[in-house]
Amino acid sequence: MLSGTRRDLFESVLGTARSASELAEQADLSVQAVYAHLKALEEDGYVMQTGTREGRTRPEKLYRAPESAYVFAAFDGELSERHVELSATHRTMFSILRVPQSEFHAPLLSYLFSAASEWPPTKLVAVYGSVARGSAEEGSDIDLLHVVPDSVALEAELSERYDALTDDSIVDPSLEYGPQRIVSREWFTEAEFDAGLNAGGHFSGNVLREAIALYNPDNLLQKYRETYGRE
Repeated sequence: MLSGTRRDLFESVLGTARSASELAEQADLSVQAVYAHLKALEEDGYVMQTGTREGRTRPEKLYRAPESAYVFAAFDGELSERHVELSATHRTMFSILRVPQSEFHAPLLSYLFSAASEWPPTKLVAVYGSVARGSAEEGSDIDLLHVVPDSVALEAELSERYDALTDDSIVDPSLEYGPQRIVSREWFTEAEFDAGLNAGGHFSGNVLREAIALYNPDNLLQKYRETYGRE
């Protein structure tokens, strides 16, 4: 696993592209030393070159960390370590692990992978309420927000083709032993949810404040939080 200087450099290029000279100034290192660390990180798949930009005297290479995960697991008497770039499936799996109470991981995973084929095109699925806060009780429902593009005629879609999606869904914990869980779903277009936030709506504001994104390919939740100033 990464540690020390290489971990610091890796964290500095998460979500943004930086040059070696920028990183050297930030880390109080020589540019040559930073290049050596970046080369090692690139060989191990932790960073990648994303282009160049004009520097003071010549073009500078830019480095960025691809979305990835370092998996460190011990089970069945074996230790497994693996660094993987994140696919949409991986992102969803690791996003579920952000949910504080582990007893909700299996039903969320079961719901997302079994129900996704029934959805209209979707830009965001996020859990909110007591499950997101980590205060859910044994019989608590799982509250999920679904946001779809404005191009989806949501009312027509839900009433004509996806009528069942407005109802609560009952999911089994799949391979896990445990109770069935009720998934309560709220559906919005982007414009509808944005309008609720813009108007200072209580529901939209609470969801934005506590939501944990489970499916968020376009980083829509982050964009909402940047726009409305809630982290």
